[in-house]
Amino acid sequence: MTKRLPLEVKLSRKATRVACEFCHRKHLQCNDARPCANCTKRGLADSCRDSVRKKKSVYRDGSRTQSSRQSSVASQDAPLEGFDSLPFVFAPDPRNFESTMANDEYAQLTDLLNTNPPSPTDDFVDFEEDKEFRPFIEINIETLTMRSSYPNNETPNSYVYNEWHSAMPNLAREVPAVPEQDEFYVAPILVRQHVKHPDDIYLTQLIKPYRYPRAYHALISYLKQRFSKGQLIEIAKCMAKYRPSFISATKSLHENDLLFTEHSFQRSLLEYEHLIALSPSPIAIWRRTGEIVALTDTFAVMTGYSRKALLSKRTFIVELMDDESTIKYFRSFSELAFGDLNATYLTDCNLRKAEDRNYLRCCCIWTIKRDVFDIPMLIVGQFLPVLDRVS
Repeated sequence: MTKRLPLEVKLSRKATRVACEFCHRKHLQCNDARPCANCTKRGLADSCRDSVRKKKSVYRDGSRTQSSRQSSVASQDAPLEGFDSLPFVFAPDPRNFESTMANDEYAQLTDLLNTNPPSPTDDFVDFEEDKEFRPFIEINIETLTMRSSYPNNETPNSYVYNEWHSAMPNLAREVPAVPEQDEFYVAPILVRQHVKHPDDIYLTQLIKPYRYPRAYHALISYLKQRFSKGQLIEIAKCMAKYRPSFISATKSLHENDLLFTEHSFQRSLLEYEHLIALSPSPIAIWRRTGEIVALTDTFAVMTGYSRKALLSKRTFIVELMDDESTIKYFRSFSELAFGDLNATYLTDCNLRKAEDRNYLRCCCIWTIKRDVFDIPMLIVGQFLPVLDRVS
């Protein structure tokens, strides 16, 4: 056991410049004498010699650092082609940091800043020649027109690759003569006509406590008309994972609480509408019941639906999906409803376009916005088309 030294002895000891190999290996206090006191005491006086310190640099030799310094100095002395007329060239004075690696990094950054790389030119990539092979879709936001690399400026049709198509007529593309409105439901397009600013949300009489049970009854009625019994059972299993929790969470809420949640919904929706208006991506927003409440012009142009058709009546997002994507949507939503509070989900789906027998495969990003009770309030969906290679 090592003997504890008195305090005065510890204070009187001085660190030596270089320890011998034995003291360095055993982590003992060495002195400047050779042989040192520890080696003399242990009979190792003949083998007492200074230990060799490792170099501070991470490199085994200084060739890289030296070459970098030489190239840095050479780049500072030699005139750079194309920079004669420029008023400023980065050429700092040579520095000597305590760290060899810092010196090396500084030299490499100096070389990078003082090098004149070739600028990209129009001849670098022949875009006109590449257009024959590279698929694209261009949507003009001002004229609301679409141009693509496909015949008749259409999008690639995934109908032939999928057997799970909806046998129900496409009712989402129909525009009602009068926007839907009754005691329990007001079409989103009517709400947006009266709500332009945040203060309008609290002043208009159109915004009332939203009746989610009626919305779910309308959704279930639509699903019964569209899907087979086996598909309905699978969808019902998914809805059974979150519907009871929704009912339980809202059962204790009073009328003013429901009005407050609807005000919060419309306030968040107003901000999201301003946000998605700045994005060129095709985006749609829907409630937790699946009812579409907002969309971008690019989404309308890409899918062929008009804004009036989708927002003048109760239109569910699943009406715009094929059967397989609809079942996948309910399966995914059942996992995300009470999962991650900041849930963002990446998936794919087949969008049903306004034209008959025309589907568009898309990559989708779903972002769930929750209310103050941590219940999913709205879902923001971004849809990017998956383009097949033009042959």
